[in-house]
Amino acid sequence: MEERKKIKRGTQIISGGEAGADYEWCLNAVACDYEVLIVSFHGHSRHVPSRCKIFELSRPMLSSLDPELDVVAKELKRAIPKSEHAKNLLRRNIFIAKDVEAVYAVGQLSAKGDVSGGTAWTCKYHTTFHPNPNLHLFDTNLKRWVKYHNQTWKEELPPSPADYTKCAMIGSRDLSDEGKLAIEDLFKF
Repeated sequence: MEERKKIKRGTQIISGGEAGADYEWCLNAVACDYEVLIVSFHGHSRHVPSRCKIFELSRPMLSSLDPELDVVAKELKRAIPKSEHAKNLLRRNIFIAKDVEAVYAVGQLSAKGDVSGGTAWTCKYHTTFHPNPNLHLFDTNLKRWVKYHNQTWKEELPPSPADYTKCAMIGSRDLSDEGKLAIEDLFKF
C-alpha cells in the first residue's frame, strides 16, 4: 500500500452512515486517522466502522432544516417525500453539507447534469448555499472525477481531503468497484 498523506490536525470527515459509498469513505478515513462523524437520527439504521463518532439529530434539529430542504427541493424540481423517515434522510443530507469546505461524492450524473438519487440533495445544498462550492464527484457512469464549476461539470482530479478542515463524504449505496477504487485512491494523495 502506498504511503498516505499526513492529515492536518483536526480534519473532520462527515458522512451519513449508509451502506455503500458512505461506509467506504468512513472506512478509508478512519484508516488514515481522520476524525469521522456520522450524522444520524433516531430510527436510522447505520453502517458504521469502528472509531467513528455518531451525532444523532434531535426531532427539533431535523425540523429546523425544513426551510433549506424546501429550497433544495425546488432547485432539484423534486417533491419532498411524505414518509417521515425518508424526509429525515433528506434533512440529514442537508445537515451533512452545512458548514463544510468541500463535498466529495460518488454517484451518477443524469443527462441534465444533475447528481442522481439521494446524493443529489447534499450536493445541491452545497452548490446553492455555499458561497464558493467545492463539489467533487466521482461519476460512476463516466468512471472519472468531475468538479462543479459555474453550474457545469469539468473533469478534474480532486484535492486531498487533508487540504480541508471539514468535508462531507457521501454517495450511492450501490457502490461500483470503480467507485470503491476512487475512494481508496483519494486517500493516497
